[in-house]
Amino acid sequence: MTLLIGSMAMLLAGAHFTVQSAHQLATTLGIAPILVGILIVSLGTTVPEVFFGIKAIKSHNHGLAVGDVLGSVLADATTVIGIVALMSPFTFPQRIAYVAGGSMVIASIILIILFRSNYRLHRRESLILVGLWLAYIIAEVLVANHFSVS
Repeated sequence: MTLLIGSMAMLLAGAHFTVQSAHQLATTLGIAPILVGILIVSLGTTVPEVFFGIKAIKSHNHGLAVGDVLGSVLADATTVIGIVALMSPFTFPQRIAYVAGGSMVIASIILIILFRSNYRLHRRESLILVGLWLAYIIAEVLVANHFSVS
């Protein structure tokens, strides 16, 4: 129990410093905080998923890799946002929400198509997925810069 409480305290402290650092970075660079969240913080929170996925695939636990990624995406998109809004309702830039929401729908459709092709992802499909992420980032940056979204 002590380990659990200590770990939770460390996570809380880490979250505090991550938020403070991300805000300071956005201020220093003069860019919208949402871009720091999309470009830097999200990558930082994704790194454990990448390492877990690599380990799971190398251990021939493909279901674990796919389940972890899809479960994490769904948890972030629903539970995390829901809990945060329960604690403190917030607003978000409408135009960026459209880009993110549209990108999630497009990515979901493409994932379904890719998964149905022999239920196997090859390098070509992997490059398509990475390309989709890059297109999403470019769209978010363009929207944020064009509309001065914070």
